[in-house]
Amino acid sequence: MLDIIREHETLTRTYPARWFVSNTMPIEYKVISSSRSKEVMNVGEDNDVDLFDKKE
Repeated sequence: MLDIIREHETLTRTYPARWFVSNTMPIEYKVISSSRSKEVMNVGEDNDVDLFDKKE
Protein backbone atom coordinates (compact mmCIF):
# COMPACT_ATOMS: atom_id res chain seq x y z
CA MET A 1 0.00 0.00 0.00
CA LEU A 2 2.82 2.37 0.83
CA ASP A 3 4.32 1.78 -2.62
CA ILE A 4 0.96 2.63 -4.26
CA ILE A 5 0.83 5.88 -2.27
CA ARG A 6 4.40 6.72 -3.33
CA GLU A 7 3.62 6.04 -7.00
CA HIS A 8 0.46 8.17 -6.80
CA GLU A 9 2.44 11.06 -5.33
CA THR A 10 5.05 10.72 -8.07
CA LEU A 11 2.41 10.73 -10.80
CA THR A 12 0.60 13.75 -9.42
CA ARG A 13 3.82 15.79 -9.11
CA THR A 14 5.56 15.13 -12.43
CA TYR A 15 4.87 16.19 -16.02
CA PRO A 16 3.48 14.82 -18.31
CA ALA A 17 2.12 12.07 -16.03
CA ARG A 18 0.05 14.51 -13.96
CA TRP A 19 -1.95 15.43 -17.08
CA PHE A 20 -3.51 11.95 -17.02
CA VAL A 21 -4.26 11.67 -13.30
CA SER A 22 -7.56 13.31 -12.44
CA ASN A 23 -7.54 12.67 -8.68
CA THR A 24 -4.62 14.58 -7.21
CA MET A 25 -5.81 14.34 -3.60
CA PRO A 26 -3.34 12.53 -1.32
CA ILE A 27 -4.23 8.96 -0.43
CA GLU A 28 -4.96 8.58 3.28
CA TYR A 29 -3.92 5.27 4.76
CA LYS A 30 -3.77 4.04 8.34
CA VAL A 31 -1.66 1.00 9.16
CA ILE A 32 -3.65 -1.56 11.13
CA SER A 33 -1.76 -3.90 13.41
CA SER A 34 -2.31 -6.25 16.31
CA SER A 35 -0.34 -6.99 19.44
CA ARG A 36 0.54 -10.41 18.01
CA SER A 37 1.99 -8.96 14.82
CA LYS A 38 3.94 -6.37 16.84
CA GLU A 39 5.44 -9.17 18.93
CA VAL A 40 6.35 -11.11 15.79
CA MET A 41 8.08 -8.03 14.37
CA ASN A 42 10.01 -7.51 17.63
CA VAL A 43 11.07 -11.15 18.02
CA GLY A 44 11.53 -11.85 14.30
CA GLU A 45 9.79 -15.22 14.21
CA ASP A 46 6.28 -16.64 14.22
CA ASN A 47 6.07 -20.27 15.25
CA ASP A 48 2.28 -20.48 15.54
CA VAL A 49 1.63 -20.80 11.79
CA ASP A 50 -1.07 -23.25 10.67
CA LEU A 51 -1.14 -23.21 6.88
CA PHE A 52 -3.92 -25.75 6.55
CA ASP A 53 -6.15 -24.64 9.44
CA LYS A 54 -6.24 -28.09 11.07
CA LYS A 55 -8.78 -28.25 13.88
CA GLU A 56 -7.65 -31.17 16.02
